[in-house]
Amino acid sequence: MLLFRGAENVCSSPSAANVLLDCAEMFRIAAVALALAVTTVARADPVINTHPRLLLTAAEKSRLLAKKNANDVSWQALKARADTLATYSINPYKSANSGDSPAGTIYYTYQGEGWYEGTLPLAFAYQMTGDTRYSNKLIELAQEMIRAQSDPDNTTPKALRFEQLCTPTCGARRWKHTPSM
Repeated sequence: MLLFRGAENVCSSPSAANVLLDCAEMFRIAAVALALAVTTVARADPVINTHPRLLLTAAEKSRLLAKKNANDVSWQALKARADTLATYSINPYKSANSGDSPAGTIYYTYQGEGWYEGTLPLAFAYQMTGDTRYSNKLIELAQEMIRAQSDPDNTTPKALRFEQLCTPTCGARRWKHTPSM
């Protein structure tokens, strides 16, 4: 008696009832495991195939666009900040003078917070308006981040670490490459 192909040595002997019971138990366990796996996969959150999806869902963007269209005070504040940032230059990062924070610039601060704080208003303003002044400044900032990472003057112990660049760089990239509605 052959119960499944390739199992001749384990489950094929009709005289070994205990082996058959072990094989039946093995099949039951496998069936339960398969059912649990299928159930788990079925319950997983669906993949969002549309853009934007990283920090801003389509529903959230619609809500924010309604605030923009209503000229809500929160929109006015965000736009004013983005308008100001769009006029700033990007202060080049050098580990030797990493504490520099010249007025009128977007600059690196502790663990990249200055870059991150510049990225978000510009990114949201671009998403809400499609104005390339904002996305162009994001590109300029991303280019400085890349330049700073590969600059031989920026070496340990004050070298930029990937995690210090990731959040603002990924945010800038996502927002720039997400089409405006």
